[in-house]
Amino acid sequence: MRILPFLILLTSLSASPSDQNSIPAVSKNLQSKLMPSSAKIASKNSLKAGARAFHFRARNHLGQETSLSELLQSGPVVLSFYRGGWCPFCNRELKELKEFNNRIQALGATIIGIAPEAANKLRDTHEHHNLPFALLVDPGNQIAKGYGVAFQVNKGTAKLYKDKKIVDLSRWNANSDMVLPIPATFLIDQTSLIRYAFVEPDYKKRVPKEKLLEVLSTLKTKAGSVSSSKGLYHVRVKGMTCDGCAEGIQKILKKVEGIKSVDITYEGAGGKVAADLSKISQQGIKEAIEDMGYEVLSILAAP
Repeated sequence: MRILPFLILLTSLSASPSDQNSIPAVSKNLQSKLMPSSAKIASKNSLKAGARAFHFRARNHLGQETSLSELLQSGPVVLSFYRGGWCPFCNRELKELKEFNNRIQALGATIIGIAPEAANKLRDTHEHHNLPFALLVDPGNQIAKGYGVAFQVNKGTAKLYKDKKIVDLSRWNANSDMVLPIPATFLIDQTSLIRYAFVEPDYKKRVPKEKLLEVLSTLKTKAGSVSSSKGLYHVRVKGMTCDGCAEGIQKILKKVEGIKSVDITYEGAGGKVAADLSKISQQGIKEAIEDMGYEVLSILAAP
């Protein structure tokens, strides 16, 4: 990491995801303080490739409950643990995952982000990045603990975070236990086997996306193919004012190549769209709806 004068230290880390557009420089001395030894110890005890995945239930950024079992019904799952929307490295990682999302989906997998931040913070993070995949709230880092990537932030480090206006964890997270996840990524196949694990106590390093794609391309779905060519999505649409709007969206979408079926209602402010991913991407569905003058609030792979 580049070294700049200490006085410009991390002041851009304190507000919201909208402030996280650049990676601030940090002195080497401070870097070591921001990387607690407890994180290094925890990384050695994390689940490894070949282990069985830890199953869980959790709520996403929309407040909807889901589970790993439900997610795996659609294909492999990429679990990405991040510290929170206050961390610029985490925001950069979320942006990169967004850029790789279509390639990952084309191989039949679903990305899921997991963080201990409070529900409103999680929602802000999702909205700021306009993510095409779900984020899950992990109160108390119970999921992170299940994967062995949770570590205790000591009082000195927590105070340093707060004093340097990086983050006040007691206010940002879903609870005040001062626990964070090590940035980590797990690729889980449909038999609940972890096929690839990237766990790195250095918060500046994140999963190599090409390596993730390489491993993912070798997996078989339960249907026996390398990837699933049919995708089912939950879509939330803003701007509909009557049932006629929903009917109009459905009528036009059904004429788009690759769209198999559409069930969108005004009352539900959205609905489900089934598509052949070999002909149209998730982004293509979103653009088709927005070309009609509506705003797509979210488009997520259905479990």
